[in-house]
Amino acid sequence: MKLQAVCPGCGKRSNVDSALVGKRVRCKGCETVFQVSGTSTGSFPAAGARPRPQAEAAPDASWLDEGAEGEPASPVMPRSRPRPAGAGGGPSTTQTVLIASGAATLLALVIGMAVVLNQGMGPAPAGPNPAPPAAPGPSGPGMFQRVMDAVSGSDATDATESVAGYPPLGPLPPPLVPPPPLRDLAAHERQSRSYIAAIDRMAGIMASIHDLSSLQAAGPQFEDVKRRLTEEQTRNPPPFRLTVAENAEVTRRHADEMRAAMRRVRDESQRLANLPGIGTAGIQLSQLSSVLAGPAEQALKDAENFKPPSGPEPYVEIYLQFRGPEDAAYFQHKFEQSVDGSKGVQMTRQTGGEVHRASCRVWPVDDPSWFAGRIPSAKAVVKGRRIFVTGEVVPADELAAAQEVLKERQDKLDAAVAAMKKPMPKPEDDDPKPPADADDVTRAVFALRSASADRRKDGIAQIARITPVDGRRAEVHGPLAAILAGPDIFLVTDAMKAMVLWRTDDTVPALIKVLDRPEHNLRWAAAEQLGKLGDARAGEPLAARIKEDGIAVEPALRALGPAAEPALIGLLRNPEWTIRARACEILAQVGGKPTLEAMSAMPADPQFIVQSAARDAMWAIQARVGPLEPARKGGAAKGKAGRPG
Repeated sequence: MKLQAVCPGCGKRSNVDSALVGKRVRCKGCETVFQVSGTSTGSFPAAGARPRPQAEAAPDASWLDEGAEGEPASPVMPRSRPRPAGAGGGPSTTQTVLIASGAATLLALVIGMAVVLNQGMGPAPAGPNPAPPAAPGPSGPGMFQRVMDAVSGSDATDATESVAGYPPLGPLPPPLVPPPPLRDLAAHERQSRSYIAAIDRMAGIMASIHDLSSLQAAGPQFEDVKRRLTEEQTRNPPPFRLTVAENAEVTRRHADEMRAAMRRVRDESQRLANLPGIGTAGIQLSQLSSVLAGPAEQALKDAENFKPPSGPEPYVEIYLQFRGPEDAAYFQHKFEQSVDGSKGVQMTRQTGGEVHRASCRVWPVDDPSWFAGRIPSAKAVVKGRRIFVTGEVVPADELAAAQEVLKERQDKLDAAVAAMKKPMPKPEDDDPKPPADADDVTRAVFALRSASADRRKDGIAQIARITPVDGRRAEVHGPLAAILAGPDIFLVTDAMKAMVLWRTDDTVPALIKVLDRPEHNLRWAAAEQLGKLGDARAGEPLAARIKEDGIAVEPALRALGPAAEPALIGLLRNPEWTIRARACEILAQVGGKPTLEAMSAMPADPQFIVQSAARDAMWAIQARVGPLEPARKGGAAKGKAGRPG
């Protein structure tokens, strides 16, 4: 007895034996594994899957693989868990755990949405990535073939017999291929809506936070949002990866909803940042949401600016038949003049014996008849967008002139090839050579001054292995400082490490110059090395970069310790409250009595967050160095009422 089974992945139908009822089979077309039931549909489709209609045809069982017994009835890709984002600080351990939980949920939601918007993909089923299907159409040639026929001027009667015997042109290049049609995007839209709904629910949870107790209650709610989103995406993974055009389309369809959800999150984050009674927890949520909103907003902007590719370029195909090899050489010379200015040309030639033919594809060409009129010394017949050319007798003088031009061109090409085969001189060939009896330091210095980047790299490695010699530090510093201006970021990074090892009075100024370079990784590496040196001269330059490069500058300022205190005290009057708050946090670790005096003399900060950070800093400093002396404290009594916090 036969039953009809339908693949839930691709919708293909097949007759199967009734003995397969209750067993799992695999579709050879799309690799989907499903269980055969006793009904006419014979499958347990995954949630949301809709079989696509197929044209009536004889059942075909060749796509079933009965060796799938024991495999899961529907493919489920493993999903990586988002790594929790830590939230440091706060009034209590309980708050810290809750903020970390909320931050992890926010990270999972917003970054997840950014992935959907930027890449148009989620967890895809195992197996090869299916190509975009052609749109359904009437019987006969498909949409792709009909578009190609319209562009090339071909039709069903213009068969291959007319071009038989000519060299094949090969597949169409990308400029001549129309973009694939948009596929069914329902599954991807469903995924986008689930992400947006999760972000909106998270904003609602944030809106319910008004004090410490409601903050504690929000933690499990954040986790529930994350759990439900993960389950939804696992149950209904997208069936395929999106193209750039499809991704832009999905993003545009939900752009307004996404912006509204993100706007609500930002508004609630700003409210929490200024909410008293929850310590620094509100600050952490505010900063995290501001950072994570960037990728999603950039994805929306990219989708708005996306421009779909234009249609295929109009082109002509030229099939040429020559009288002999001389005609072919002459035509090649002349034909190049007729296609001058074209965007693209494809040509294949076939010569040997009595066969002298060529096939050519040229684009863009709007008028084939006009183009055929430009072909020299030949009889051209235009059939749609195919031009059949038969070479005519070429005058002897014109043939000789063309052959001379081609010979000169070939000679130049041969000379260029011969020049390329000659061994290229190496940059280090002109390097000064160290004396035969030179010591290791001298050899390393010569290598540092080499014109070859590889030799300079070897010189840095050599000098880093040598114990510094006090009398020769300046000799090593010069070539290392010259390397810091080079374009090789890896070489510059290694040179800075060697400079710290062979430090001189000029090392700090040389590293400070790197803080102005456009490459952020070089600035961060320079900040790290300046922190290790502990030189007070680095305090002001590092503090000036705290806004742009805080991720590297803040650890460097902490590493400087008390040497950074004057520069950090100066940041307490910065017009941006976020910088003032960050300065207070660092001063809590490195500040001393000068910080206490400065904060006691300052008026109250208009931002509650800065007040809280300053108060925490003053408590931490007093616990470490003790309070101000009574006389000195009294001298600052005028500012006591207005001190931060």
